[in-house]
Amino acid sequence: EGAMGHRWLVSAIAMLAAAGYGVDGRRVAPQLARLFVSRVGADGAPAYDGATGAYAVRLFKNGQSEVVLVDDYLPLVRENRADADNAGAAGGHTRRLTGLWVPLLEKAYAKYYGGYAALSRGRVHHALATFTGCLAEEVFLARAGRGVGKKSLWQRMLQYHKNGYILGAMSVSASTAAKEIQDMGLVFDSPYTIYEVRYVDGLQLLKIRNPPGDHEEWKGDWSDLSSLWTRRTKYKLEWADEEDNTFWMSFDDFCNCFRSLYVCHNIDPNKWKSAEAHGRWDLGNAEEGRVDTAAGLPSRHNRSCKIEENPQYTLRVFRPSAVRLTLSQVEMTGLAAPEILPVTMYLLRQQQSTLKRITEITRDKIVADTGAAVRERELELYLNLQPGTYTILVATYIAGMEGPFRVKVLSNYQVALEQFYPAPDIEAKGLAGKLAKKLNEQADKAADKVNANLDKAQAKATAAGLGGDPDAVKDDGDPYAGVGNGYAGGIPDNDDMV
Repeated sequence: EGAMGHRWLVSAIAMLAAAGYGVDGRRVAPQLARLFVSRVGADGAPAYDGATGAYAVRLFKNGQSEVVLVDDYLPLVRENRADADNAGAAGGHTRRLTGLWVPLLEKAYAKYYGGYAALSRGRVHHALATFTGCLAEEVFLARAGRGVGKKSLWQRMLQYHKNGYILGAMSVSASTAAKEIQDMGLVFDSPYTIYEVRYVDGLQLLKIRNPPGDHEEWKGDWSDLSSLWTRRTKYKLEWADEEDNTFWMSFDDFCNCFRSLYVCHNIDPNKWKSAEAHGRWDLGNAEEGRVDTAAGLPSRHNRSCKIEENPQYTLRVFRPSAVRLTLSQVEMTGLAAPEILPVTMYLLRQQQSTLKRITEITRDKIVADTGAAVRERELELYLNLQPGTYTILVATYIAGMEGPFRVKVLSNYQVALEQFYPAPDIEAKGLAGKLAKKLNEQADKAADKVNANLDKAQAKATAAGLGGDPDAVKDDGDPYAGVGNGYAGGIPDNDDMV
């Protein structure tokens, strides 16, 4: 963490490293590499050249990325405090300062918030949100890790790990620690990184890394010297007795030794599915076949509002899934909208067996919403959804506001996103509108014919003993199956971080 003591920030950087493929003094994890704005080399990979001594670092705030330019002039300690380990660096650094990515990220963060003095105190999950642009939260274990909530917490942690979320924890203070853990090698009031969450042979275990710096490891149950290890568990967990600053701990001990859990809902592009649709709030043109989709929201400023004339999308969820919904005011080309409008987004239940556009927003229909309409470039919802069909409704505050938008869905399992367009009670007018309607009708008839032929073929195959029972198809497994395979590439080798 360096002489300046920004342990909370350096710990957040260590957690980012754990989400990648490992780091050392010369190799930076992809999660960290994406923070550096760089030209692309001939091989298509980012090329980082420090010859100019200037670096552009990408941070995230208020739903958008902002680039901070820093140089490689770093604060140093006095000569009598310099040693081979810190190479004179006063801030966070890799061992022997073999790489500059830690002090550069620290400097960019300091510059964005006004200077190194602004980093004297901070929260780990706030730093994770700034570095990733994703939702980050702190879960207090005094309630979540006790009683009936403890089982739910374990299931959530299994799913968090499987989703590729970044996990960490803050240890209890020495004054509140139980006597039995006072001399167990725990670093009190310090942030730890969680590498793995595993359920093996009925055991609930976590692999954890010490805070940045040189510290002794955990000495309790499932430590390197614990008698609880068997050849089977060592093999399944790929255990190795090494001085690597990492250790295993039971979930029960975890709940007693740590006071909070950090969860950054980081989206791993290799694990998550993506679907998106572009649209526009538009006043419409009957002759061109464009309907009015700028209906706005019901209010005293918009008493004649017709909710069904707002853009709506169908979201089909096929199995319990973690979902991130994003409404962005951008053009289809990816460019920002010329004017940021006050907008909101609703996720609503479809309560009919036949899909229909939402005509009113009531409490029993609302699953989640982004709140009152605000002028933000991007709005997000993080949800855990059960299988079913939902409607996404996006609207401006006042009718008549026009602008482009994009609805994007990220989920840990495949979902389907479709648009309702045009509104069912609006007849398309004009040559273009009538032609589009006719083509849609022809496509629907063709699809019905194909489905009917498939049904006949399935029936014949079943009668002949060739077809299988579609209900007997085995599901691809429990949502928590396979948990604990680790991040791609194995456990990050970030032992050089100090």
